[in-house]
Amino acid sequence: MQQTYDSLTSGCQKLLSQIACFRGSVAEENLREIAVAQENNTFRDLRFNNVQIKFWILLDINCLTYILFLHESLNADLQDLVSRGLLQYDQPNHRYDLHPIVRRYAYDRLGSNERSIVHSQLRDYFAAVPPPEQVQSLDDLNPVIELYHHMVKAGQYDEAYRLFRDRIRNATFNQFGAYQLVIELILALFSNAEEQLPRLKDEDAQAYTLDVLAGSYTYSGQPSKAIPRCKLAIEISEKLNDKHSLAIYLSNLSTIQVDSGKLKAADKNLRRSIALSQEIGKELEEARGHINLGILLACQGMWTEAEAKLSTALAICEKNREIRQQGLIWGFRALTALLLIRATTLSHVVEQRDLRKNKIPARQSISRRIQNFIGTLLNRESQITEQDTNPVATALVAAQRSLELANEYARRKYPDVEDYVQAYWLLGAAHRVNGNIEESDRHLTEAITRCRAINLVFFEADILLELARLRLATEKPDEALRLAKEALTITERCGYVLQGADVHLFLAQLALADGDREKALSHAREARQLATCDGPPNYTYKVAYEEAGILLEELGEGI
Repeated sequence: MQQTYDSLTSGCQKLLSQIACFRGSVAEENLREIAVAQENNTFRDLRFNNVQIKFWILLDINCLTYILFLHESLNADLQDLVSRGLLQYDQPNHRYDLHPIVRRYAYDRLGSNERSIVHSQLRDYFAAVPPPEQVQSLDDLNPVIELYHHMVKAGQYDEAYRLFRDRIRNATFNQFGAYQLVIELILALFSNAEEQLPRLKDEDAQAYTLDVLAGSYTYSGQPSKAIPRCKLAIEISEKLNDKHSLAIYLSNLSTIQVDSGKLKAADKNLRRSIALSQEIGKELEEARGHINLGILLACQGMWTEAEAKLSTALAICEKNREIRQQGLIWGFRALTALLLIRATTLSHVVEQRDLRKNKIPARQSISRRIQNFIGTLLNRESQITEQDTNPVATALVAAQRSLELANEYARRKYPDVEDYVQAYWLLGAAHRVNGNIEESDRHLTEAITRCRAINLVFFEADILLELARLRLATEKPDEALRLAKEALTITERCGYVLQGADVHLFLAQLALADGDREKALSHAREARQLATCDGPPNYTYKVAYEEAGILLEELGEGI
């Protein structure tokens, strides 16, 4: 690499190192404008067809002639770098990029003072780029992300933080789900990977940054990295007595804790978040607390209490015309109904089992009892009687309403990618329990496609498991097994306790159907252990805990 670099002209060396200062690929147009800008010390505004164009002008020579000269020189240097394989050119999009090794080497060849000068020049250039009227793609954010990058490299951490907060965060996190990009941008504010706090003067800014970082880790399937950042944000907010931020961060932490099986801690944090929000009169934060507490209570099998919390949250959000939160509430109502269907079905299975116990001769083998049991368990929706149809209908109505509100929010502001993934997943699940196979497949396919497009790992295992249930319902057990194994890999890698319990239960059922008692027993034990969470009577993942218990009993294992 050194030999190749040394063989370049000084102009090509300088150009290569300057391109290495960019965060990523750079538009050809930007390079041309910057080449002119770097040779001049003043500029004037010209207007052509009402479009403002900034040209940097050398005062003592003809402007247009000089610009043409610079463009020809730049073209020659760019072609030389491309022909040597040092620079990559994306011709359809007119963008240049560097291989990471070349970028690092060329960047390191600049002295610290030279780097500072180049980053300051590029900062000034991108600061002059007007923001788009409406952000429609990540490409629209390239100029502001480059501006952020050069601010950080120029040591302007606080200015970079404010730019991220005001112009980057919502679009990257909510609108496009670019969680890895958010992680990379925020980590640039830290001096190194081991540093606990970002290089920001204000502690409230540090806490905010840590919370956004935690959220990105959460959705990208890295809860072990999210929890310590969230706890540190909470610690800072407590120190500052910032009750508003504290309520938000406590609620956010609870989301991670629920999926990690820390139900008792999540319950404590949510109730504290709600109390703080009520104390300072922040209704929407109170609503968020009720929403998260509602789904936690549903996981604990407290159906009436769960619905009361979701109803309270909905009333607040309707009063404040908060469309997005209303959509989330209806989604969680659908999820609660789906859990209730499982609980209702389980009660029927237990009743049928008890009836069989009274009629089955003592000499009948346990394997025959298992076959009878699994026949009802794998066809659980068909066992629901007319008086129990309410949660089935509720699941579909609630999921449909959730998607409608996601569409409404998209029309008013922008599409929130997380909301769409959740809505399509729950709508697919609701259609499945209602027997609408084609509609279920269509919505679940949409959910997994959107989920994987942005690497939203947080929902991926749930969607895969629901697809596995659907494939089993359409008599495709091999495909169901493949999907369930994919889901299991995710839950084990990410430490998702509740999702893991559900996946192990499904795999136990598949093993039973295949006649593999030992494998079924292994999965049932693991499901029971995971669903135990913080322990009975109040802090288990109730429906999975009881399903695993009944399954273990049927397999002849006392619990």
